[in-house]
Amino acid sequence: MSQPEKGKTYNKVIPVIIVIIVVAVGIIAFHFSNPTALPTDTSTADYNVSNTYELELSTAISNNSIEHGKNITVELAVSNLDSSDNTMPVCAVYPSFSVNYSFPNLADHYLPMGIAVLEGNYSKNNISNATPLQVFLPSAAEVDTQSINQYEFLPTSSSAYADTDNGQSASVDFSQTYSLGGYYSGNSSQLNYFSPGTYTIVGADGWGMVTVLHFTVAS
Repeated sequence: MSQPEKGKTYNKVIPVIIVIIVVAVGIIAFHFSNPTALPTDTSTADYNVSNTYELELSTAISNNSIEHGKNITVELAVSNLDSSDNTMPVCAVYPSFSVNYSFPNLADHYLPMGIAVLEGNYSKNNISNATPLQVFLPSAAEVDTQSINQYEFLPTSSSAYADTDNGQSASVDFSQTYSLGGYYSGNSSQLNYFSPGTYTIVGADGWGMVTVLHFTVAS
């Protein structure tokens, strides 16, 4: 290859390399600067009903540690892993605790899923010994979902249609975000900030999937 031809080749290759480097740096910068980028900790649980029914429950938190008086963001989603539509009947197989706890509640937008926050370090094996904190206002508890008989999940998506007994259908999104900074006591609307220590976040859905994550509150 002659020198002029080599020069033309280098002139073509160098801009391509620069573009690749710029794109890579941009992606890295976005990940670390965008608050909606992947959190520092995730947990998933898979549930296979059959070859045609496949769901995933995923839970993510924004930080492993927060300061006293600050909020932590929790993302909860139920997704269809199948490349075709999946129809799931309404179920209510939720984890049990030492006291009654309502899944779902108004904060879950009437969906058969939700979270519970436990004070202390718990695993799936011993969450039944724990008492969940009341992280939602009392008025947001106990939602009636008896009119819904099934959910039709779209392919590889957390979007679905909720079908009711009277033949109606509504579009729903099985992806929720919660911002939590404390808990309520009794019927009081006064928020108590999370005290310093370790906390457990339990994600659950009506089909029996459970995820567990932990975070700490600094003094």
